[in-house]
Amino acid sequence: MVHVRSFKSGSVVVCLFLTVLPGTPVLEGQGHSPKAVRISGTLNPGSVTAGSLVTLSGAASGTTVADVNGNYSFPGLPNGNYTINPSNPRFNFQPASQNITLRGSSTISVDFSASSLLRSISINGAIASIAQGSTDQFTATATFSDGSTQDLTSSVGWTSSNPSVATMSSGGVATGVGAGVTNITATFAGVTSNAVALTVIATTLQSITINATNSSMAKGTSVQFTATGTYSDGSTQNLTNNVTWTSSSPAIANISSAGLASGLAIGSANITATQNGITSNTVLLTITPAILQSIKINAGSSSIAKGTTLQFTATGTFSDGSTQDLSNTATWSTSNQAIATVNMTGLATGVALGTSNITATQNGITSNSFPLSVTAAILQSITINAGSSSIAKGTTVQFTATGTFSDGSTQDLTNTATWTSSATAVVSINAGGLASAMAIGSSNITAAQNGITSNSFALAVTAATLQSIAITASSSSVAKGTSVQFAATGTFSDGTTQNLTSTATWMSSTPATVNISASGLATGEAIGTSSITATQNGVVSNTFPLTITAAALQSITISASAVSIAKGTSVQFTATGTFSDGSTQSLAGAATWNSSNSAVANVSATGLVSGVAIGTSNITATQDGVTSNSVALSVTAAVLQSIAINASSSSIAKGTSVQFTATGTFSDGTSQNLTNAVTWASSSPSIANISAGGLATGVAIGTANITATQSSIASNSFGLTVTAAAMQSIAVIGKSASLAIGSNEQLSATGTFSDGSTQNVTSSAVWVSSDSAAVSLDTSAMATAAGVGQSTISASVGNIAGSMTISATASISGTVSAAASAGTTITLSGAASATTTPDLNGNYTFTVLANGAYTITPQNSSYSFVPLSLSATVNNANVAGLNFTTAGGRPSLSPSSFSFGNVNLGSTGQIQAILSAAGGDVTLTAATVTGAGFGVSGITFPVTIASGKSAVVPVTFAPTATGSASGSLSLNNGTTPLATANLAGTGAGLTVTPASLTFGNVADGSTSPPLAFTLNAVGNSVTVNSDSIVQSGGGGGAFAISAGPSMPMTIAAGQSMQINVTFAPASGSPGPATGMVTFASNINSVAPSLSGRGLANVTLAWNASTTPSVTYNVYRCGTSATACVQAQPANFTRIAAGISGLTYPDATVSSGQTYYYALTAVDTSGTESTLSTVSSGVAVP
Repeated sequence: MVHVRSFKSGSVVVCLFLTVLPGTPVLEGQGHSPKAVRISGTLNPGSVTAGSLVTLSGAASGTTVADVNGNYSFPGLPNGNYTINPSNPRFNFQPASQNITLRGSSTISVDFSASSLLRSISINGAIASIAQGSTDQFTATATFSDGSTQDLTSSVGWTSSNPSVATMSSGGVATGVGAGVTNITATFAGVTSNAVALTVIATTLQSITINATNSSMAKGTSVQFTATGTYSDGSTQNLTNNVTWTSSSPAIANISSAGLASGLAIGSANITATQNGITSNTVLLTITPAILQSIKINAGSSSIAKGTTLQFTATGTFSDGSTQDLSNTATWSTSNQAIATVNMTGLATGVALGTSNITATQNGITSNSFPLSVTAAILQSITINAGSSSIAKGTTVQFTATGTFSDGSTQDLTNTATWTSSATAVVSINAGGLASAMAIGSSNITAAQNGITSNSFALAVTAATLQSIAITASSSSVAKGTSVQFAATGTFSDGTTQNLTSTATWMSSTPATVNISASGLATGEAIGTSSITATQNGVVSNTFPLTITAAALQSITISASAVSIAKGTSVQFTATGTFSDGSTQSLAGAATWNSSNSAVANVSATGLVSGVAIGTSNITATQDGVTSNSVALSVTAAVLQSIAINASSSSIAKGTSVQFTATGTFSDGTSQNLTNAVTWASSSPSIANISAGGLATGVAIGTANITATQSSIASNSFGLTVTAAAMQSIAVIGKSASLAIGSNEQLSATGTFSDGSTQNVTSSAVWVSSDSAAVSLDTSAMATAAGVGQSTISASVGNIAGSMTISATASISGTVSAAASAGTTITLSGAASATTTPDLNGNYTFTVLANGAYTITPQNSSYSFVPLSLSATVNNANVAGLNFTTAGGRPSLSPSSFSFGNVNLGSTGQIQAILSAAGGDVTLTAATVTGAGFGVSGITFPVTIASGKSAVVPVTFAPTATGSASGSLSLNNGTTPLATANLAGTGAGLTVTPASLTFGNVADGSTSPPLAFTLNAVGNSVTVNSDSIVQSGGGGGAFAISAGPSMPMTIAAGQSMQINVTFAPASGSPGPATGMVTFASNINSVAPSLSGRGLANVTLAWNASTTPSVTYNVYRCGTSATACVQAQPANFTRIAAGISGLTYPDATVSSGQTYYYALTAVDTSGTESTLSTVSSGVAVP
């Protein structure tokens, strides 16, 4: 512990007390003080290990003895390392000892399992024979390897060979069941005792005595009878469940087969019991009337309104199950009469708001308590009224609603009731009771609330009347000679409106300025202003002043001298306006002109239209909001003005070509490529001709003028000079593209010129070989194959070159015995593959070979060759002398390859190979087998197989590991292989990945996230029968399988199953831990390893500050004792801030480090205290 002195920082006064909790060394003051802990455990099984000696050594030592349950304890121990050893000459303990490290835990449990060193068990019974139904106590005595004995009567397993004669209890008590003899034995820890014969003698029943706890009971209740039998040997036995019970009056009292008598009716009945002809004494049982047992009260509701009543009922249940209405006989009670009263018949009345418990009592039996809630008084009636029963359509009247409640009080409900009109089309009424007349007629008004509906109030609605007239016109000003329509709208008392235009009387204040027709059409007669009004039914409208202005433009007509112009030309448009008084005027310079497509034609402010692009545009003019007619103007294409021709060169070689281009310039200033549209011409076609597409070709040496023409427009003249033909390509020619090493061939070069002519340029060309080590060249272009490879041969004249590729190849040759030449096929494999046959003299050759390794193998159905094959390496030279001789008969092996399929680990697969001889006898001296697990058995070498005969060669595969395996079989004569075959198989079984799991650091007392093993069934399906974990070393901790299928489980071939494992280091026991998990299957077992390290946690705790509402910051220093001091706060790192509680777990420590801790406190203003006194060093294991 660290006591922290009080200190002051700002406005915060802090008095802290820091404690390092279990899981770390406990500190006191500025030094270390050990904390007393306990080691305890159990020696299993506890029933037999009592008295075993347990020895403790290490940081403290001592001995103790296991108690009767096998438990032991060493209390009051300091922290440190300990070893616990149990011992007992009668047992072996697993493990033999255990090592424990104590680091602050209060109790550590260390258990052991004992395996017995028992030699024999001897049993005895008190007597050799017992009567049927009686018992005999047996005892079991164990003799151990050291000669000691122990009573195991309560620990052994007891057995009777004939349970129908006698049964055995776990405590060794034998009970006679039936006459006969049975053998009694006892078993413990796999050791069986001697057998003791027990005889059971039959006895006869002499009498039966019955009894009951009471001879009188109420109707509907029960009483238990018992029957005791007395036997010939004087013994007694409870026969209650074995006798036949009888009642003399079953209608009054019946009795079950187990002796339970039930009262059915008032009266008496005699009860007897009988067995084996023996009848018991008679017991008289009297049945009295049923008695009240419970009362249940109920009501139609658990809540009533103040001032209302509720009827309660009381139902009594009697001992015979009958019920009776007790409502008028029970005594009723209320727990609070100020809230609810209840009269003698159970009628409850609500008095005030609240809850009261109602009960009923009779004959000392009190009913259930029924809580009755009294709520506020409820509405019982509603009365509505209004100031008038008749209103005009469009007017309103206010209704009121008054409610009368269950307690006699009244309340204005006008704004809470729901109002209803029977004819909403006539009268509508809002939520506040305001009724509005909608149409002529009558409607009944009602109000409702909480299910209560008011009286019905009939409200009549009469017709609406005209209230006002409003006149309008679309404009307050019109031009002289034009008209405007007026409209008159009447508004009625119901808010409706009506068009009165044709029924009202219209008037103009100045008819000379404006006259107005009977239908309201006003016409401007002269410039000025006149007031317009309308009258109907004595109601005069508003006054509308109408102003007459000068005549207005009515229409515009435009035209032009032409409606089609060429692109880039112009045409003048004119515009004429017609006014409201019939006059006309030229508007060309005043109107606003517009072109619908200015990209085709644009128009100036004076109406001059210019063609911009081919197309059509609509021309219009606008003034004072009046738009003219639209004139469609077409713009046609511009015309060609000139042509310019050009070419990339003014000189070409004979036989070559140059492309000319022609560009036309048009009247609108644009230009266009006319190369394919003009007509081309050459002044001298015999020197240079030109195609329709402008391609000029040199025909003969000289000069020709080129021109182009279109639409009578001729281009400039272009002088084109044709020079002599030029070489364009070279072809390198040879007889063959492949040469055997040492051979040669003459190459030549032919040049092709621009006029199509050719010429031999072999002697004038420059010759080059890209790889002279493969193909060399002399000055006369003679190519020689120098070494295996490929070379590009090129010939060049100036900047014109040509080439060809020549390959230089090697050959392999040899002989086979001439006698075997017929029918022999020779196979080449390796860097290239080929087959050939020897000539009559046995000679063979493989040609056109590249450098590389090769194998040559001869085959003949009638001969075997020595050797079977030969190897050769081609390295820039021919290989010769690969010769073969025949060796007696030819062996053949069937099959030619062996596939064993899937073979389980620990098993052996076998294939019977047939070895046959043809063309002569075959002698084998040895077999060579490669590949793990493959072998040959059942044959002894040397062995000779006569021509035409065969022998069996058993080939085996015993896989040494799971997965695919391959190998080879060679049957040899001396060192010469005569027959070979490939071998293949798959080792089937269980595999696991990965081979190990490493959990890393895990905080002690916690459990890691699971890591997974994957079990794989290779080749065949695998049944995993068990999984087990053994922790083989390290500190306290536990590896466990956290999730997975139950065992045994079957994994289909080629499938897998995931098994999760967790690591949970024991609290207070950090350090490394290792283990192994074993998965045992029907084929093999796998045992991947486990490792992890328990990492200690440091938990800090402190007393609260005397200053309220503070939070705490935790600081840590891991430098050294001299650096981690209060005077050097810079060496401390804050690891937590704003802690409101009084503890903090530091889970970020590292094993093997020592840390120092200190605190600060922070008040509500954010002021932080200085560093507290520093704790003693906390060493993390």
